[in-house]
Amino acid sequence: MGGTTAPFGGSQYKLFTITNGQIVLQYSSQGVSVASGSQTATVQVVPVTPGGSQISSTAIATVAVQLLAPGSASVSVSPVDLTANGNSNQTAVTISGLKDSDGVTPVPTELWWG
Repeated sequence: MGGTTAPFGGSQYKLFTITNGQIVLQYSSQGVSVASGSQTATVQVVPVTPGGSQISSTAIATVAVQLLAPGSASVSVSPVDLTANGNSNQTAVTISGLKDSDGVTPVPTELWWG
């Protein structure tokens, strides 16, 4: 996400400005679907000239991003309706049957809220 489309390689290549010796970007898996298990997306850095022309198609750095299939769980709340009247009205949220992306392996039950 972000950057500007490079004049080479189609929309899969983006140009980013180096600031303080680094490039910060976001990766999105939008449009990618993993039905089960996992797949790997590889983010690559290729060298370009200051004008944005590709110097080489050989990657000078790569990072693998693991894309996981959706897991499963059951979520319930009680009560389902809360009055928004300024008081401390609360509901209990129960998450059960948490399974990893393989659909079999239970996910550890300790959850952190931040």
